[in-house]
Formats: sequence, C-alpha cells, structure tokens
Amino acid sequence: MLFVSPIQNVIMSFINILSFIFATVALIIAFTYIEVMLVARKIGSGGSSAHKAGKTVMLHAFQLILCMVSFISTSTEVLLINYVSYLLITNYIILTCLPRLLSPVIYGLRDEVFRKYIKKINLIKC
Repeated sequence: MLFVSPIQNVIMSFINILSFIFATVALIIAFTYIEVMLVARKIGSGGSSAHKAGKTVMLHAFQLILCMVSFISTSTEVLLINYVSYLLITNYIILTCLPRLLSPVIYGLRDEVFRKYIKKINLIKC
C-alpha cells in the first residue's frame, strides 16, 4: 500500500493535473518556437547571423523539452506503480536525472571558453 491516507490520493491527483497544465504550456511554447524558426528562416535566407540565431532557438527548444520531460514522470509513475520497482527507478533516472545532466553538458559544449579547453585535451573535434 503506497498511500497511507486519502488526502495523498487528492494530492497526487492535483500533481497530475498540474503536470498536464505544464505539458499544455510546453506544447504552446513549442508551437511558438516552431513559428519563430519558420519566420527566421524566411527572413534570413542563408545569412550567418540568421543561421546562428536559428541554432540558438533550436537549442532553447531542446532545453525546454528536457525541462518538461521531468513533468511527465509523475504521470508515468502512476502507470508503473504496479510493476517491479526497478521500472520506477529507471523512470526516475531517465525522466528526472538525465535531463538535468544533459542540460549543463549541452550549454558547456556550446561555450567557447569551455570548448577551447576541451580541444586542448583532444576530447572532441570541433
């Protein structure tokens, strides 16, 4: 028995509703990012600054997706609650820990100073 009192069921339902609201907001923001990318592509036909701005918008969109994935974990935990406990642990690692690990790594690799030091030790070829 996971829930001790009935109020915990109410709290879990409230958390699921909030997660759904955040997911809806994420879809609206993703639609906005797509519209911005289409307008940027029309305006800057092959220009270097337009290309760089497009890459930045795509990076921010990917960052948004990584952040919003953690809101899905509460919904998937409800589905996985009847299964083996290692599925819940895997769910936690993939949907909560992994996005928080990838986000600084992506921005770190994009940073020129950090990239310069990585090139010195020949970890990546940029």
